[in-house]
Amino acid sequence: MGSMDSEKIREDKSNNKSVARSAFNVTVGTILNLVAGVVGQILIAAFFGAGIEMDVYLTALVVPTYIQAVLLGGLSFVFIPEFIRATKEDREESAWELVGTFFWLILGALTILALVGFALSNSILDVTAPGLSADKKALAVSVLRIMILSVPFSGLATFAGGIQNARRRFFWPAFAPAIGSVGNVIVLLLLYSKFGLLTLGWGFLVSEILRAGLNVFPVLRHGWSKRTPLRDPRILEMFKLIAPFILFGVITRSTDLFERFFASNLPDGDLSYIGYARKIATSFGSVLRSGVIVAIFPAMAAAFVERGKAGLVDRIEFGIKVTLATTIPALALINALSVPLIMVLYERGEFLHSVTLNVSRILSILVFRDICLVMLGNILVRGFYVTKD
Repeated sequence: MGSMDSEKIREDKSNNKSVARSAFNVTVGTILNLVAGVVGQILIAAFFGAGIEMDVYLTALVVPTYIQAVLLGGLSFVFIPEFIRATKEDREESAWELVGTFFWLILGALTILALVGFALSNSILDVTAPGLSADKKALAVSVLRIMILSVPFSGLATFAGGIQNARRRFFWPAFAPAIGSVGNVIVLLLLYSKFGLLTLGWGFLVSEILRAGLNVFPVLRHGWSKRTPLRDPRILEMFKLIAPFILFGVITRSTDLFERFFASNLPDGDLSYIGYARKIATSFGSVLRSGVIVAIFPAMAAAFVERGKAGLVDRIEFGIKVTLATTIPALALINALSVPLIMVLYERGEFLHSVTLNVSRILSILVFRDICLVMLGNILVRGFYVTKD
């Protein structure tokens, strides 16, 4: 009995070290992405400040990001455990047949959705931002028509990145957004003087194309000999699992839609304060949570396959401890330094000190939600999807 306990302890330590190494690789890639993203945000703040153009951009941005969150948010939760289960059971070819099916399904469905969104952009903004003036709405429609085309690329990037994580390859999927951010910066520098606000839409689209390319290339290079039929029981089971995620995601992810709905009636610039604060909160949150969450999920799936619920609980417990150990000091530090942080990052060009003060007031609220609550929630949600509950 004692030897079995010792073996379990050694196995847990080994698994924890593996998760920690994976989390480190993800964190390094995410930090590089953060640096590139900050450069882009500095340019955006200097060029556009907090006014009509920034409000228009944020109004248009919510539509493609909402679609991505609802349709793609649960994809890795459902697909990664099945992929890992197949590889653990020595069904490598079967696992890649599933990849082939979902690759073409995602590409086809999201391309159709993007084209429909392009055609109905005006009507979409009538619903999501009814308070916009005619001039602001015309600008928002032009930006949205560019940004909505990013949806299929975002889908492939998310899916292919999940496959890489399932194969315990974490750095490049985490680093891919940094390449996208660099592309965004280049577009801003080259096209701003000619296209103005539309440059933000083109930069967003180019960023997603580059992110997709870096994630998809290793998956396509591996390839698959054939695809799993849609009537296969595994496919039907995954559809069944992802359906409630999409259904309730329509509701739970609607916060930004309601925010834009009501904010469309606010004075010019107010929505920009929220946008800048959210960008800072999500940037720090992505660094803190991505390493733990991205690395822990494959480990949770593998532990469940190997040791059942006991192994899964061990991994969840470890993930929660790491989350609390990192988020509590981070929240205190960000709140204490919010004003000088915003001044250093953004206060130049069109971004004035009065904007800094308004953004800092909102930031203290958003960092708690976007860092601590999201991290803990994501770990627990992944536990349900590993067990297919």
